[in-house]
Amino acid sequence: MLRALTLFHADPLSGEASDDASKRLFSLAPKRLLAVADPRPVPVTDYFQRLAYWLHQPVPTPVAPVTAAMDLADFDPQAFWLRLDPVHLVPDRDTLVLFPAADVGMTEEEALTLIEAFNHHFQADGIQLEYGAVDRWYVRMPQTVAIRSVPLPQAVDANLHTVQPQGSAVRYWNRLINEAQMLFFQHPLNQARREQGLPEINGLWLWGEGRLPEFVCRKGLCIVDPLEDPFLRALAGLIEADYRTEAVSDFKQIEAEALFVRLDKGAEVSWDQVEALLRKKQVNEVLLDWGGEHAWYWQPGYLRRFWRRWFNSL
Repeated sequence: MLRALTLFHADPLSGEASDDASKRLFSLAPKRLLAVADPRPVPVTDYFQRLAYWLHQPVPTPVAPVTAAMDLADFDPQAFWLRLDPVHLVPDRDTLVLFPAADVGMTEEEALTLIEAFNHHFQADGIQLEYGAVDRWYVRMPQTVAIRSVPLPQAVDANLHTVQPQGSAVRYWNRLINEAQMLFFQHPLNQARREQGLPEINGLWLWGEGRLPEFVCRKGLCIVDPLEDPFLRALAGLIEADYRTEAVSDFKQIEAEALFVRLDKGAEVSWDQVEALLRKKQVNEVLLDWGGEHAWYWQPGYLRRFWRRWFNSL
């Protein structure tokens, strides 16, 4: 029997305010279901930490070592990891607008070319980039770096002056990144992209810092992620969960103790199926995180809360 069903609808790039998320949910979900649910405060707002929280893992969970464990064959769990991801920066009045490299058509060959140029330039500093994917570059450090960064998705479309990293080591890393951006700007690769009218890969975004924590094994858990989020896929591997990318039309088809489903921004929830699972007691609990400050929680007995429906109809 399916013990727990979690539906996760938060979007790392939406930047949607809590009130807007609730209004959108209220316009889509049957009022009879929301009326009997318990709202549960979500103690974390960051997209990545929400995933870790609902999967019952340590919070905060640093992103860099989690995805590095998946991407790098020689991953060192004792090292301190940073993501130094390539981005495209566009001047906009008194700030810059950031676009992830994957959104501007960067290829693997181009990524490896820029990494080689970076590593040659900063060889004396002992800072070397490691390729994980086109848009996932890593730096491994033997010691902790005193820096607190903002996740890259939160920097997209943001005023970059308001999302800069903090900490005692930030001056060194800002200098290094500025120097790297000048190196990239002058690189023949970007000169060729400019001539072809293509966006340049002219920036780096530092984030995800930390060491790999100890995770809680979840062998009875199945994670369904049609969007193939790299962080969720990597986390599933670390906690030994069953990870699938095929969309699920019938939750009862999945043989697992707990089912975690990440919904696409445009996906529709099968509310009738959720209600049927609860009514027939084919699931012990259902949790829906639609973004915002609260999640929504049901147990089968909640459907008998007729007084709540009456109260909310006034």
